[in-house]
Amino acid sequence: MSDLLLEDLRQQIAATQVVVIVGTGVSRSTTNNHPCASWQGLLHDGVDRCKQLVHGLPDGWDRRAHEEIDSGDLGELLSAAEKISGKLGPR
Repeated sequence: MSDLLLEDLRQQIAATQVVVIVGTGVSRSTTNNHPCASWQGLLHDGVDRCKQLVHGLPDGWDRRAHEEIDSGDLGELLSAAEKISGKLGPR
């Protein structure tokens, strides 16, 4: 990065004109690879919390949600996230 660009960035940061967006790679490295620092790990934790906190889950609900998370398919991952948020969200 040129000195001019670096100085401009410093000025923008000092003026609070910068938004930093980081992904799970940064989260994982700064948390020593904590499982909840990845999307899959966070969703698996959500399933486990549902199992602990939500009464009356259908038989096998947690197993199916874990399978969706592990499928590698974005649609199934999003489906699991919706299920988790629906169970843990406001009632």
